[in-house]
Amino acid sequence: MKNILIQLMLIASLGLIQTGCDLREGTIVYDVDFPRADSDEAQGGDGDDGGSGDTPTVTLSTSAANIAENSGTVTVT
Repeated sequence: MKNILIQLMLIASLGLIQTGCDLREGTIVYDVDFPRADSDEAQGGDGDDGGSGDTPTVTLSTSAANIAENSGTVTVT
């Protein structure tokens, strides 16, 4: 009985020691807020959310006979 009591006390003390140790010890936690990937700030906009920022320049080099643009959709045939 005395042996079981010593074993239980040893297990309990080891458990208390483990809970006293910080599990994050040894890791670096940065408290930095990053913008969402789909936000205007992450996309390089000025943050006004107006949607009328700089229009990207697209260069298309093709030997197709017909190129048509309709509401932002480019069709190459």
